[in-house]
Amino acid sequence: MTIQYKQLKEIEKELLKGISIKKLEDEFNTITGVYTATTGINIICVAVTIDYKTKEKIETEFKIVVEELPYNPNFIPFREGPVIIETLKSLKIEPELIIVAGYGTINKYKLGVASYVGLMLKKPTISVSIKLNYGIIKNNDVYFKEEIRGKILKTKEFANPIFISPGHNIDINTSLDITKEISTGVKLPIPLFLAHKKIIKLRDEINNKI
Repeated sequence: MTIQYKQLKEIEKELLKGISIKKLEDEFNTITGVYTATTGINIICVAVTIDYKTKEKIETEFKIVVEELPYNPNFIPFREGPVIIETLKSLKIEPELIIVAGYGTINKYKLGVASYVGLMLKKPTISVSIKLNYGIIKNNDVYFKEEIRGKILKTKEFANPIFISPGHNIDINTSLDITKEISTGVKLPIPLFLAHKKIIKLRDEINNKI
């Protein structure tokens, strides 16, 4: 299959018009974290939903698909977005607020995978990343072309910080506050921490079969 990157670029431009960074208006009781990983030609996606108040796990779902789009850092939303959406739609409890391992507005064109997922599902989304590929750090802010795109959060004393940004239908400060609230005791927010643990187990199972 020939990948038409020029066509994807045009789609990206259209999607950008729909991205909304604004104050969260709806109340929520649950948060769903989504983590993806690649092993060979497979993309693994795990979604974990927790209760926002108790931090207890409510539901876990996962999908393993064969990649349709080769890795390209400029088109991660189109590569990983579809399997994330498929996994989220398979949950018994519909996600209220989604936190994605990846980028949101901390992205060259403001369309990270968290933005893509939020836009497609019409849900508020937050992005969390363990490394920074874009932007400049000033104090606890991440700037891109003199615009604040995200925040830095140190969740554990001896761990490197994580980088938070809004994806869609939420603002920067609320994204930071919510991430702080669900990052007790572990580096990653609890639903992403649990999703990552499941990813490791699934990846080991796949590799052991090879």
